[in-house]
Amino acid sequence: SVAWRRFRKHKLAMFSLVVLSLLLLTSIFAPIIAPYAPDKIDASNLYAGPSSQHFMGTDGLGRDIFSRVLYAGRVSLLVGIVVALLSAIIGVVMGLLAGYYSGQPLVLAAGPGSKEWTELRLGQGKAFIWWTAMRYMIWAGIVFFVVQVTGQFASTFSGAGVTVTWIIGGALALAIAYFAFYRSIAVDIDSLISRFIDVMLSLPQIPFLLILSGLLANPDVALGRWLQESFGESRSIILIILVLTIFGWLGTARIIRGLVLSLRQREFTDAARALGSSDWRIMLRHLLPNAVAPII
Repeated sequence: SVAWRRFRKHKLAMFSLVVLSLLLLTSIFAPIIAPYAPDKIDASNLYAGPSSQHFMGTDGLGRDIFSRVLYAGRVSLLVGIVVALLSAIIGVVMGLLAGYYSGQPLVLAAGPGSKEWTELRLGQGKAFIWWTAMRYMIWAGIVFFVVQVTGQFASTFSGAGVTVTWIIGGALALAIAYFAFYRSIAVDIDSLISRFIDVMLSLPQIPFLLILSGLLANPDVALGRWLQESFGESRSIILIILVLTIFGWLGTARIIRGLVLSLRQREFTDAARALGSSDWRIMLRHLLPNAVAPII
């Protein structure tokens, strides 16, 4: 293709491709290439220099540094690739939603006591029952989550603090239930996502990540305990991926949002809408393909 021919003519790009390929292959085939196990201890060779037996020498415990670097590359590549993919996926989804629904209130919940109830029932037809059941299940899960979080906070207090915590958490849960199951909840999803991104970008990332990683690594916290029980020794890798992904998608979302704001005003979007295409079909079949370049 034209892109590959242009890429091959770029000497620095080809050199980088070779280096990255070598790093990837050596990490994948580390069990075959590594002369020693990464945790093998040789007490007679502490802090040994490079030699024919140990290409990069040994550390303070006599472990072969070359073998440890090869195995460490597997973890680094796994974390880097997974974080990049997750960040791209989350960023693309959030950017599409924010850009396409900008200025359009999105109905997240509608109950029989709201005007949106009748509009959705007429607009969705037979699918109204299924969509309503799914929305109710999601909001029931959110209410349950609020109650669980309230219980976690209340367990850290004593005396009047427990009562105050439950009053605040219970009131919040009741308010969510009232508007989700009886009234309605409609938000400008663009403002919601954009303000959330602004808040996240305003936080000092390194201190926030350190605090979050320490919190999730604590087995006394519900999520930390779940990570420990579910992943065991791999918990630290999952934790690193989770923590890095939290900030990784923000930039992608802003770029995609700006591009979608422009693309949704084009003629092909109006034509697709006039032909009766759904919002998701327009986003996935018309807007997303035109945003592939900045995503890559």
